[in-house]
Amino acid sequence: MSAAQHAPEVGRLTKTQRSILLYAECCLVDRGGLLEGVRMNADDVNELKAFAQAGVLEFGRIPAALLKEGSVRAPIPTHWVRFTDQAWELAAACRRLSAQRRGPYATSVFAEVEARNVSEATGRAA
Repeated sequence: MSAAQHAPEVGRLTKTQRSILLYAECCLVDRGGLLEGVRMNADDVNELKAFAQAGVLEFGRIPAALLKEGSVRAPIPTHWVRFTDQAWELAAACRRLSAQRRGPYATSVFAEVEARNVSEATGRAA
C-alpha cells in the first residue's frame, strides 16, 4: 500500500493529531523543522511516530552529540520533522478547519460586519 492510502482525512483527525501536525508545520516554517521536546507530551510524540509510520511525514530525535545548550529564551530543539506533500496538504486543511471554528466573540464581530455590508449594499443604515 502506498502512503497515500494511509493518509488520514482531516475530519477524522483527533484534536491532538491536528495540534501536533500544526505545531510541526510551524517548526518547519519558522525553525527549519526542529521541534522542542518541552512543547510536546508523550501523546504528541506518539502521534508524530504514527504519522511517520503511515508515510505522511518523517520524524526523529536529534542525536545527543548534536544537541546544543539552550536557555530560557531559546529552549533546545530535541526532535526533527520533514513533511511530504501529503503532510503539507493535511496541515493546510487543518488550518482551514481551525479558521472556520470561531469563538463567540469572533462570531459576533463577523455577524456585525456582515450586517453592515448588507446594509451598505442595500443603502440602509445598520
